[in-house]
Amino acid sequence: MKTVQTALLDFQKSFDFTEPASVTHQQRILAAYKVLLFDKIGAFQEALLLADSDQYERFITRAQALSVDELLEFGAIPEVSHRLLHLVPGNGHPAASNLTEGLGGGPALSTPARQQMAGMLTEALDAEASKRTHQYDTALYPQLWAADGSFYCRYQEQTQSYATLEAYRLLDTVPVDFFSPYALRISNADVNEPLENTIAAYDFGEIEALCYWFDAAVAPLADYLPIAHQVSSFLRAIVVNKISHAGRVTNFISGSDARYIGRTVLSNVQGVSPELLVEAFVHESIHATLYMADACSPWLPTREQTRLAGYRAVSPWTGNRISISSIQEAIFVWYGVYKLWLVALERGLYTEQRVMSRLAFVSRGFRALNLSQIATACEFRVSAELQDVVEVMKQDVARQLKVQ
Repeated sequence: MKTVQTALLDFQKSFDFTEPASVTHQQRILAAYKVLLFDKIGAFQEALLLADSDQYERFITRAQALSVDELLEFGAIPEVSHRLLHLVPGNGHPAASNLTEGLGGGPALSTPARQQMAGMLTEALDAEASKRTHQYDTALYPQLWAADGSFYCRYQEQTQSYATLEAYRLLDTVPVDFFSPYALRISNADVNEPLENTIAAYDFGEIEALCYWFDAAVAPLADYLPIAHQVSSFLRAIVVNKISHAGRVTNFISGSDARYIGRTVLSNVQGVSPELLVEAFVHESIHATLYMADACSPWLPTREQTRLAGYRAVSPWTGNRISISSIQEAIFVWYGVYKLWLVALERGLYTEQRVMSRLAFVSRGFRALNLSQIATACEFRVSAELQDVVEVMKQDVARQLKVQ
């Protein structure tokens, strides 16, 4: 299958949530990403067949039990796509080779590496099957977790029955993972936290209240398709944890990782306002969109270009020094956040004072944004296409300010 290249103007149109047509552009980006995943799954199967025919048969039997749509949804699980994009070489796609040294686009996997990857993916496929049957082969696994933390199944000897647990889903779609093995192994390095800080799971008794709070945060926009579709389509798993320093909980943070496309980590969500939560959901979903598009047809600076440019770009929104890659992402992210709050203002959603405050904050950043100046400081040449799209977004924000 041929990957369709995404024009940068599609990003602007995808994140202009005031326009119903934004959904069409979102769908186009998602479809291209799924084509890439389809090809990667095929490449992995070919590599596995050469490495271990028995393991290939175990994998292919499970994969063929899924429809094409189900297989693509499985491939889009961040833990799965991470392996497909960064551990499966070649196949005619760049597969975000700038993200990790020696992985996507690098040398072919060794036979043990293929076998280890096949074992993980086979187990993940068995977990998907267990969602339907609520059972599994106890000779193979003591328990099963879905790779996105959405489902758990364990055989209980005492009752000779299977106990299951299904995760809460944001907007009835995005699984929220509080304590799967995939969530619990996220380290300080994974979320850029100092080593002296402690990452921990929430207590089981705290989770229900947090899920109600998430529902309350997104409820005002649940029936507004451009934003609801954006969040539910591009966020593929939300990991929730808490971070403390010397026994004291630190601030709320949200983050995404281009190596695990669609996975968002939220830390210290207790007591966070609905406005801050919904902005985080939209903010991180836009990062996921940009990563998906970059995996299909790279538009961000490569790893080496980013390293050479250093952290010399100053964000006009936060004042932080960030990479040239991050500033390019940030422009689209803040444009989408601006449109989120414009929709909220027009529809009378959330607290008006906070909505106006966020609109003012984002618009100040766009007024101060000078991409050419940033590129010069970073000694990096920005494409004419990106400059043109950024100018479209700046003018759009300025025009909306005059209307308000």
